[in-house]
Amino acid sequence: MSTSRFQQNPNAAGGGNTVNRVLSLVFIVAMIYMLIKIFGFVTKLLWYVAPIILIATLIMDYKVVLSYGKSLVNLTKKNTAFGAIAIILSLLGLPFVSLFLFSKAMTNRKIGKMQEQFQQDRTRESSFTEYEDVSEKTEVPEVKVLDLEEKVPQKETNNYEDLFTDIEIEDEGNGSSENLWD
Repeated sequence: MSTSRFQQNPNAAGGGNTVNRVLSLVFIVAMIYMLIKIFGFVTKLLWYVAPIILIATLIMDYKVVLSYGKSLVNLTKKNTAFGAIAIILSLLGLPFVSLFLFSKAMTNRKIGKMQEQFQQDRTRESSFTEYEDVSEKTEVPEVKVLDLEEKVPQKETNNYEDLFTDIEIEDEGNGSSENLWD
């Protein structure tokens, strides 16, 4: 019996028998079913809790709910079809809309507290601070100021011109050299 080195192992992934594939598929379908059931349970629970969350949102910051209602009305005025769809989806998804509005009210409340804290810190910093009056004169050490007329003398010669006088180029053909700048 000849064996090929490319022969698949029946226990390896992808080369297993049909029972393993069916069991994997059943497991995946069962997991999806469980996730759908959990989502349904959470949604049903939120339907019961949504009015309480909406009332809590109104108590915390009623302007959030009013601004959401105004945005739905403005959307309806601009585009009637999209406005109607948005209103219907808001009613169907009331638990999620109420959670969204509640989280927005909580965020606004947190930002308001942070702004108040910032204003208190700012007013505390702008108030007068205690200081000590130093009326004694301190002695300042003398500093020597240089006159502009006391310059360092410079040489009369210009070294820049000297750089070019020493360059010589040899002619490759006859071996003679000549000064380039003469």
